[in-house]
Amino acid sequence: MMRREASRLILTMAENHRQLIIAGPRYAGKSALVKRVLSGHTYIDLESPDNAAFARNRPATFFEHYRGDIIIDEFHRVPELFRYIRGATAKRHIVLITSRKPSQSIRQSAARYTPPNATPTKITANTVAKSHVGAITMLPPSIRELDYNRISLERDEYIHSGFMLGAYRKKIDPRETQLNYLTALLQNDIAPLVRVENRDAFKRFLRLLAERVGLALNPYTFADTVGVRPSALVRWLRVLEAHFVIFRVPVYSDRLRVRSRAISAPKFYFTDVGLAAYLLKIQTPDQVHRHPAVGNLFENLVVAEALKAACNSGQDASMFYYRNRDGFEVDLVLPRGRAILPIEIKSSATFNSAFADNIKRFHSFAENILDGYVVYGGAGSDRVNGAKYVNFREVGAIVRGW
Repeated sequence: MMRREASRLILTMAENHRQLIIAGPRYAGKSALVKRVLSGHTYIDLESPDNAAFARNRPATFFEHYRGDIIIDEFHRVPELFRYIRGATAKRHIVLITSRKPSQSIRQSAARYTPPNATPTKITANTVAKSHVGAITMLPPSIRELDYNRISLERDEYIHSGFMLGAYRKKIDPRETQLNYLTALLQNDIAPLVRVENRDAFKRFLRLLAERVGLALNPYTFADTVGVRPSALVRWLRVLEAHFVIFRVPVYSDRLRVRSRAISAPKFYFTDVGLAAYLLKIQTPDQVHRHPAVGNLFENLVVAEALKAACNSGQDASMFYYRNRDGFEVDLVLPRGRAILPIEIKSSATFNSAFADNIKRFHSFAENILDGYVVYGGAGSDRVNGAKYVNFREVGAIVRGW
């Protein structure tokens, strides 16, 4: 069983919340980890037709049948349970696992519950969170987590293999893992939301996202290429985000004197860069450095690592980039209280002082910009032009604040 950073976070959150929602993509290892960390809980998987039918047809009886602390996997598949969760939580600890982002209505359904005529509990520093819902986002393993488990790869191997757990089982081709993931995604998650006649168009849309990963994206501009209306592309983007296939990084503009000139289109990245490589038909690690999209794939790798670090440590996962209408861009901007931290991402393994030029220029935009970082394929170095150079393996340490 792979050692995961989220273990400690799950234990801490479980101690402080009666109900815990753990959300993340398929093949991220959520269920296996939760069952191991909370081994005293009874596990129920709602992807089992029998379990789902029982929960859907007799939701009140469901919570009477499963007594004690429980784990409900893929709970979003049976919304009939939502109205009963609050009452059930008052009697036991409930962990809800889902491969779909919980909606606001789900969070509200799982809100604090007080039995009728109950005497209010005195809230102390140790129990203040016990009555509320906790939420954790768990993504595929990070580079740091692979290092924990003595799995160390080169840059192009990370991009080709991706980070889904199946890619690291012995004698398994990473591409087989990606194919299995896509198949499960399309059959179980996407199929109910996409019309049958649009399945081929949806697959074209996925490939197009891989081709344009890390680029400012306006779906209205390539609806003709995919062969559907722009409104369908907007809806598909939301579906892919809701199932953690992709995530967006919006433009940063707050407190910058030049915000009126910033563009508004977000960037989109794949939660697992290996899926993007698979969609681009990259069959071996040797093909990565020769591919026209290698720079964008490397940027996807780095930004996804930053997101994992934030989620694994329970930090705010807000990330931005900056680009104005003159074409000036900073690849990643991280809020740090009232200040912001700029990061440039370069796929090269060779040091170049010019990599920090945009960070140096960015400091003229406002007074609240910190010294930044250049994340690249080479070794670390002292600060140059207001930026420290670090190897891409260290991006998680930047997010965690070293």
